[in-house]
Amino acid sequence: MSLEADEWDDSRDAPFVATGVKAHLTRLRETYLFLVDGNLIGWSDQDIADRAGMTRAYVSRIMAGQSENLGMVKLVGLANAFDVTPLYFFSASARRRVNRRLDARLEHLRKQQLFGSTAQEEDAREAE
Repeated sequence: MSLEADEWDDSRDAPFVATGVKAHLTRLRETYLFLVDGNLIGWSDQDIADRAGMTRAYVSRIMAGQSENLGMVKLVGLANAFDVTPLYFFSASARRRVNRRLDARLEHLRKQQLFGSTAQEEDAREAE
């Protein structure tokens, strides 16, 4: 897979990549929520680690900005955990697309949380 020149974020030096990964994971974590018993619930470091094939301690270091030089295997694991393209960590345009999708998903969940099945019916009518 190759990145187009206009999709590259100049994220090549390790400190910027590590900072970027932390910020991007924070964004994913804040928007990739689930509705459980009427509450919006996010993932713990352990949940992310389990889905990404990492240890909880490693995810905690990433989230604290203490882990630099994440390899492609780790980035792909994190992307898969959140069901996003690995380009999310490198490409501003990919990030915008994913963030729009996650924002729409979160808005739908918030409607469900507030209005229950009425929100689902409203969304179905809007889709028609």
